[in-house]
Amino acid sequence: MKKHVIFDFYGTLVNIHTDETKPSLWLAMSRLIPRYEPMALMETYFRTVEIHLKQTYATYGYAYPEVRLEEVFAEIAGCSREEGTRFARIFRQESMILLEPYPGTLRTLKRLKQEETMLYLLSNAQACFTRNEIRQCGVEAYLDKIYISSDYRCKKPQKEFMKRLLRENNLSVDDCVMVGNDVSSDLMIADAFGMDCILLNTDGDTKEAIEEKIQHHNLCRDKIKVILSGRIEEI
Repeated sequence: MKKHVIFDFYGTLVNIHTDETKPSLWLAMSRLIPRYEPMALMETYFRTVEIHLKQTYATYGYAYPEVRLEEVFAEIAGCSREEGTRFARIFRQESMILLEPYPGTLRTLKRLKQEETMLYLLSNAQACFTRNEIRQCGVEAYLDKIYISSDYRCKKPQKEFMKRLLRENNLSVDDCVMVGNDVSSDLMIADAFGMDCILLNTDGDTKEAIEEKIQHHNLCRDKIKVILSGRIEEI
């Protein structure tokens, strides 16, 4: 194992399932923002997210821009950013179906720390609620640094996101490995730096389907280790 391990969060360290279209979610949100009927609020939400993505692209030029949901809800509700953060957290709670660490996650993180490995998180997520979820799942105690895409207005596979982590921690690519579950974000950002990477197949794809995705994105196969079982203990 390398001296520095960079983990994805959702789908890699923790199992998650949300539903942002279920009627009960938008009924609850419309009670908080009564100017909208539930379905009109859902349509407004998805439209506003797209507008914010376009605005972020126009401002920063990132090919993979990230929004801040607290700003989205503040605009929709016509309220302060602080109140928008409260709405975003309630939105997350109401949309959540499942959130729990994979069976081997905490044991593996503990083992790596005992081996004096530095552990980092590089996650496409919303800081306004993801930091709480990192603590809730018991993962925070093992991490040396946490990087969440909404803090930086861009997400994987945007090179600037990884570049910031490497620069701020004075890391050499040769000493690092990226561990994730997604070819188009985790593996692509590692490939952009020539970094070794490990794919945890937590989605249960076939070996052939994974290889097809790797070829589709023209990634360096020699740098990729695929754990077909998806078990983090095998890294």
